[in-house]
Amino acid sequence: ASEGEDLNEFMKYLHKLKNHEKTGVPKGAGTDTEHGFDLGRMRRLLYSLGNPQTKFKSIHIAGTKGKGSTAAFLSSILRAEGYSVGCYTSPHIRTIRDRMTLGTTGEPVSAKALGSYFFKIKNRLDASLESEGGHLTHFEVLTAVAFGLFAEEKVDLAVIE
Repeated sequence: ASEGEDLNEFMKYLHKLKNHEKTGVPKGAGTDTEHGFDLGRMRRLLYSLGNPQTKFKSIHIAGTKGKGSTAAFLSSILRAEGYSVGCYTSPHIRTIRDRMTLGTTGEPVSAKALGSYFFKIKNRLDASLESEGGHLTHFEVLTAVAFGLFAEEKVDLAVIE
């Protein structure tokens, strides 16, 4: 398949998942309801992928304003110092690939890398989706994919917004 086709298949997969960026945060969010943000789901998904988030050091940026800019500045500083950096932010500006930068250049993840990694883990994503009763979200899957790509790329550090 071409790079564009691989990325298109990944986008179709994500499109089928619940996307709180489009629908808004549900009233019961933050609780252990079917509409809540159950961290157990994410832990189980990451476990099924070999816990890629444990393969690199992370800097997590939290707050209400300026997280994306801070993540970009920090990633740039770290790359200038010679580190290989994975940076994950949301939402994206133009394309979903903008959410993830890899390595020493700060370029968005390539369509080929994103599509290839998706196909590599698709069976595990499907199994997780089934075991979670269809309740994995767009954000959870995209975050897990970012962590997996960062682990495969063997980044020194990940900057996570």
